[in-house]
Amino acid sequence: DEIGELPFSMQVKLNRALEEKEVVRVGGSIPIKVNPRIISATHKSLTSMVEKKLFRDDLYYRLNVVPIHLPPLRERGYDVIILSRYFLDRFNNVYKKELMGFTQEAEQLLMRYKFPGNIRELRNLIEYAVIFEEDSHIGADNIKRKMGTYINDKNIKLQEMTKAYEKAVI
Repeated sequence: DEIGELPFSMQVKLNRALEEKEVVRVGGSIPIKVNPRIISATHKSLTSMVEKKLFRDDLYYRLNVVPIHLPPLRERGYDVIILSRYFLDRFNNVYKKELMGFTQEAEQLLMRYKFPGNIRELRNLIEYAVIFEEDSHIGADNIKRKMGTYINDKNIKLQEMTKAYEKAVI
């Protein structure tokens, strides 16, 4: 996870292990043969990092055999609802709840939100809503409370936005 954050010195070690197909245990001296398969992820442009000499080009080409581009959650449309329902089922089981789903207003709010924290933020948001929801469906209020903003909701009046902002600041 986050291969783009790997320090240059560790890039050298990883590249060597991939090239020689062997590793040495910490504190050991005997090389162990391996046949590694690497799946790595990053939110950075490794191509530009290679150009700026911030990422080893030889390691980049070893790792970039089958690149898969996953767009951020905010660009995946209805996936937000599919994932929200998945997390609802998951956290219903964890917290022994029987929530039936989301209100239409809650789903619309989820679809409009940009999710700067991507799927991890969505998961935390749904977990929060499951914990605090008292009705049979997750409503927009719990989601708004966790988002900390009413700005994305066009039906909210200025007075309510001001209250929400004051609350967030306090």
